[in-house]
Amino acid sequence: MKLVNPKYIPREWMLVQAYRSATDAGDFTLVRQLHDLLADPYSEQSPELAALYYTKKRDEYFELGGTSYCSCSS
Repeated sequence: MKLVNPKYIPREWMLVQAYRSATDAGDFTLVRQLHDLLADPYSEQSPELAALYYTKKRDEYFELGGTSYCSCSS
């Protein structure tokens, strides 16, 4: 399973956090961090990156709009 399923999957809350930081503050640190992380999503990463991105969505991101806020009616 670990060979065919990536450990890190881009989630909307990760991307929103990164692009808001880039557009609002001109800080591209999170964009670069996500780029490096998702360039090799099958590998183990540092404990710091795992703590940030190998986790469930934090409570503060549940109220963000977008696709993670929608539900399927079918």
